[in-house]
Amino acid sequence: MKSFYYVSLFCILLTTIIQLSSCKKKSVELPMEKQKIVSLLEDIYLAESMAEGASIEIKDSIKSVYLKQVAKNHHLSLEKMDDILIRLSEMPDSLYAFQGIALDSLRNKQLKITENKNIGR
Repeated sequence: MKSFYYVSLFCILLTTIIQLSSCKKKSVELPMEKQKIVSLLEDIYLAESMAEGASIEIKDSIKSVYLKQVAKNHHLSLEKMDDILIRLSEMPDSLYAFQGIALDSLRNKQLKITENKNIGR
């Protein structure tokens, strides 16, 4: 009976240790400088939005061409760009912050363009 007690206690202790050790946040290093991440996200969002207007038959092809150009403009291979996005997805808080900054920047750029068009009239 005592051995069952010790085995049960050991199992509970082991389970607790495993659960506590799995709760540690892994430190993931940013794949590139913050401003470069924001700029990359802006360009990816623009590429995806430009492809949205295309017909279904050519949408994927156009998106692929745009994303290749984005990678080239940022001196990255498509594989490296995918790796950066995967690494960012492992840091959801940082990714969310970068997405917010990128989208705010795009909104501001759109607003400036709209204002400049209205001034020119």
